[in-house]
Amino acid sequence: MELPLYLIVKNLLMNPTYIFSVLAITNLMFILTALQYNATSYGMNTLKGDRTLVELTFSATVITSPCLGAVTGGLITTKYLGSYTNNKALTLCFVMYCLFVLWCIPVPLVNDYYLFIIFMWLAIFSQGFIQPIIMGITLNTVTPIERPTASSVAILIQMGVGMLPAPYLYGIV
Repeated sequence: MELPLYLIVKNLLMNPTYIFSVLAITNLMFILTALQYNATSYGMNTLKGDRTLVELTFSATVITSPCLGAVTGGLITTKYLGSYTNNKALTLCFVMYCLFVLWCIPVPLVNDYYLFIIFMWLAIFSQGFIQPIIMGITLNTVTPIERPTASSVAILIQMGVGMLPAPYLYGIV
């Protein structure tokens, strides 16, 4: 039986586990987007890094760290925990989120470009590690018929509330 879209969306909005999972990953995307948006400018203008070095290291960071994070998170979750449906997967996400925060705090405080890019790499790695696991957990909180809409709504919220306003709001601060 096919449910109307408005009923699926209503069910999603009434599911606190789904909402909090989506808000958690949206928060992560907001912080990371704000940091990434200004990273090259900050590296060149504030930390006085060489333009070529900054562009190359930042490019290498945003290419390698989320990929390695997703692969590492996936391997740990499937090989050691069994799957993202294991209760320990949420604990793993929480630990990685705490590490994400730990890596983000010194990013605007360090005076050395190399330390800055190392912390950026670790923060982006943590996001890559968490993203697929939390999306698996999020989609597991809804019924199979709601999953396509749940995925779309989650991505819409992540992009519209997390990624889109981050550079602007971060720039105001």
